[in-house]
Amino acid sequence: MAPGIGGFGGLFPLGMDSLKGDSYLVAGTDGVGTKLKLAFETGIHDTIGIDLVAMSVNDIVPSGAKPLFFLDYFATSILDVDLAEKVIKGIVDGCKQADCALLGGETTEMLDFYSKGEYDISGFAVGIVKKDSVIDGKSIAAGDVLFGLPSSGVHSNGFSLVRRVLARSSLSSKDKLPGGAVTLGEALMAPIIIYVKQVLEIIAKRGVKGIAHITGFMAHSPFIQLNSEGWEHRRCRDEEDFQHGHRDGYHGKPGSIQARYSKTPTHLRIASARWLWVKE
Repeated sequence: MAPGIGGFGGLFPLGMDSLKGDSYLVAGTDGVGTKLKLAFETGIHDTIGIDLVAMSVNDIVPSGAKPLFFLDYFATSILDVDLAEKVIKGIVDGCKQADCALLGGETTEMLDFYSKGEYDISGFAVGIVKKDSVIDGKSIAAGDVLFGLPSSGVHSNGFSLVRRVLARSSLSSKDKLPGGAVTLGEALMAPIIIYVKQVLEIIAKRGVKGIAHITGFMAHSPFIQLNSEGWEHRRCRDEEDFQHGHRDGYHGKPGSIQARYSKTPTHLRIASARWLWVKE
């Protein structure tokens, strides 16, 4: 097996043994958590499949891997073909965004396990990266620059808390947001951004030392620890900002990066950024 197991994706060397081949297969698996509860409540099922693909492919890209294919698992009580088609449509859309093949899947009925109309889904993604191109964060040092990509919302972690807040407030998923026709439920069901293409484009420019896929809106990254002393924090709105190194100074605002300053390695605290990468 590849050294350093425990990152966002697991690496397996191609070939009969680790001495053969010049690439690793990189695999990741995930679900969408209790965001499904909100899907059941709102009746929005055509984008949850995008979330499913995103949670897995976004986990294998931090090592520098390009997704190759995706498999899904769909479990329910009694199969509702129309509902299942909506979910699968989202999975297909997600695979197109990730530029990977939907290789196969499994559908199962468990009559006495799920409530009527409810289902669960999980996904599995496999990608590939050259052994000499693996990004592992080991070369990160003080003086490097930290960038973050903004998210489309809560993504698929933290929905137990989101639903608890809704339950304890006077808000409903059917309430309209101020200044528009979008409901709170529709906004919360916004699909996860699939960062594959834009992150791989950034990696191709060379100089990226480490990447973290942040899936919680106030989360710790257990896989990349950084010494925050002397760091320069920037917010990057898009690839053009990254290329020209524009500074926005959004510290503490939506889309920004927040860190606890100390003289020892520390986990980063993320406000709304969902991708971090470090560049010389």
